[in-house]
Amino acid sequence: MQTPPQVAELFQLFTNSAIDYALYTVNTDGTIATWNYGAQRLFGYHNEEAIGHPQEILYPPDAVTRGEPEHELTAAREQGLHEAEGYRKRQDGDLLSVYTVTTALRDAEHQLTGYAVVTRNLSENRRALLELQDQKHRLKSIVVTAVDAIVIIDEMGLIESFNPAGERLFGYREDEVIGHNVNMLMPEPYATEHTGYLQRYLRTGQAKVIGIGREVQARRKDGTLFAADLAVSELHDGKLLFTGILRDITERKRMEAEILHIAEAEQRRIGQELHDDAQQQLTGLAMIARHAADSLAALVSENPHLADIVSKVDRVANGLRDTNQSLRVLARGLVPVQIEAHGLRYALSRLAEQIHETHGVECVFTATDGVDIDDNRAATHLYRITQEAVNNSLQHGAASRIAINLLHSDRRLFLEIVDNGCGLPDNHESPGRGLQIMAYRAGLIGGVLAVHRKEEGGTVVRCSLPLY
Repeated sequence: MQTPPQVAELFQLFTNSAIDYALYTVNTDGTIATWNYGAQRLFGYHNEEAIGHPQEILYPPDAVTRGEPEHELTAAREQGLHEAEGYRKRQDGDLLSVYTVTTALRDAEHQLTGYAVVTRNLSENRRALLELQDQKHRLKSIVVTAVDAIVIIDEMGLIESFNPAGERLFGYREDEVIGHNVNMLMPEPYATEHTGYLQRYLRTGQAKVIGIGREVQARRKDGTLFAADLAVSELHDGKLLFTGILRDITERKRMEAEILHIAEAEQRRIGQELHDDAQQQLTGLAMIARHAADSLAALVSENPHLADIVSKVDRVANGLRDTNQSLRVLARGLVPVQIEAHGLRYALSRLAEQIHETHGVECVFTATDGVDIDDNRAATHLYRITQEAVNNSLQHGAASRIAINLLHSDRRLFLEIVDNGCGLPDNHESPGRGLQIMAYRAGLIGGVLAVHRKEEGGTVVRCSLPLY
């Protein structure tokens, strides 16, 4: 039975529209009978170059030698349909990795009339797969050889990958951490808080660490704690993952603390010299100038021309007195807090008084009963944080009122500096390096610094640290 012409035309249109597939038919003698546009694109042969030629022209020579063309047609004739993956040869000689389906065509009397062949190019897919495998291999090599610990977790916080540097840093073997929650690598209270941070990020997209990086406290298998730089990024590998890169910065922190200690000692030396030498000399000069002014004033009645000299000497005496007073304030600010009974409370109270006297700004200090710091190092850093925050309020916030509060609750101490100034800029960047230095000082004593703008205006600087 012949196929109606309109059906044959429609079929030809259909096959030619399948440009991503080579669709062709083969006669029972193995020669190509029809050839679509997709076959032309894939193999490079035009219709007249393919039709009537044996299909062996599409096979590599070694495949022809092995009898693959005949084998595939025989399998299709016997089974009705034959699927295979292999290689085909383009007109220009290039080899293609392909997937083929060969179907036996039979008429109404079930007599074999030929074969239909559908061929799909796998070369691009294979190339992409090989590139992906190569990228994964390179990535794995980087992770394995990295000097920094690399920890990959899923969206539930469970560890999926733990590189050799992580094993060395934390003291765990990879099989001891895989499948466990990453909070096993954190001390309290951060371990408990981590799950909440992760879930909040998944829910709101608000990141505390992801894409930002920060300094954190980490915990080794033996329970020891260490400071680490942590950088976290998202990884999409069929599912959402998070990659954390950690570096032990204990030695860096030690050196930074030593540098800060040297700077504090130098400030103390300068402050002491100002107090013991410069202030005493200014005091002596002021007394001499005052005595000279008084002596000359007694002679003005006899010599009126001396009045102008008396006025000038009097200004010198007053200037020396005012300079001495300013120098006293400066020296007191350079000398770190000396711990005595209520040393930090006294130092902060005096600081508030000096701010009021020097700048004419309302500055008040309040403290919870029983808040005492017997660690001179911690007290000094808290005092310096207060100084920096107050200076920012005055210089950048244009505040007219500043409150310094020293509080404690639930075995934690809180230092707050609250002002009514113009508040932080929208980008929350601190003028200079003030915020960074305050945060660094807080970290040195195991504290956490937080800075935010009040809704009604002004800024709150809050440092919290545990009370032992």
